[in-house]
Amino acid sequence: MTGEDAATLAHRAIVAASVLGVLKVTRGLRVSVAEMARAAQTKARADVVVVTDGGHVTVGELPEAMARLRAALLADGDEGVIALLVGSPVTRSLVGIAREDVVASVAGRDDAYARAVVWAAARAEHATLAPALDPARLSATVEAAATSGLTLVEPELTAASPSLGRVRGMRSPRARALLATVALGAGARPLLFVPSRVAPKGGLARTKVERLAEGWVKAAPSSNAPAAATDIVTAALAILRAAQGPLTFKDLLREARERWTSHARATGGRATPSSADARDLATALHLLAATDDVTLYALDPSDPGWDLTVL
Repeated sequence: MTGEDAATLAHRAIVAASVLGVLKVTRGLRVSVAEMARAAQTKARADVVVVTDGGHVTVGELPEAMARLRAALLADGDEGVIALLVGSPVTRSLVGIAREDVVASVAGRDDAYARAVVWAAARAEHATLAPALDPARLSATVEAAATSGLTLVEPELTAASPSLGRVRGMRSPRARALLATVALGAGARPLLFVPSRVAPKGGLARTKVERLAEGWVKAAPSSNAPAAATDIVTAALAILRAAQGPLTFKDLLREARERWTSHARATGGRATPSSADARDLATALHLLAATDDVTLYALDPSDPGWDLTVL
């Protein structure tokens, strides 16, 4: 894992924890990033422990590993977040086959497979991919975490995709995590474990997208700029695509309002900015981040002010 990959995963975990309200984001956070086996061996302590699971810890060793990760949290383990980054096995497979010749073979097609290959090829160039999520191992990890006093915290499925809200029976955090990761083709999705004493009831946390208003946003290299700024979201995406780097959410909101209203005046349309614009934009960006079309930051990406340790 490179330092750049580690920082990407750390930012992603901190945004997810902030939006779900299980971490107070401030400068000076102590963050460690490592593969699970390595993280479980260190005595370093942190506010946020970010791990990937390369399978080097056996199922029988998971309870001890999770107990060690809990002990790594500051404040005697009563606060902080452990973020396990996982990816969709489908995305992993698609990225693996999305070579230039395969992309060329589906040129001109508009079926689901062709779109998936093109999508995967774009992400193969820039995305940080976490190890694929194995359902049986996820179950074992959640159970091991519970014995160590840790609870998996997940949002409602609609927080990641409105279409997933129609799926019934997804009551447990484990089931919601599995469905959201696979169905959305996640490249690196944080599964958040927090001390059970402070975890929300049933591991179900309310998504508060308004917290994104204090952060930064960047377009993914593979994203396409909308043809016209017909609303505040398309205006924001056009601005992000043309930007040279991350923008603060507040600056993006201001510029998007200006572009949207200017386009409306020029085309005889109607644009009525309101106090709901910030939430509408934050909601849209949160959904786009789930599919890696934008990158969100809760800390300044140019100067996060954290103590980042890559093990």
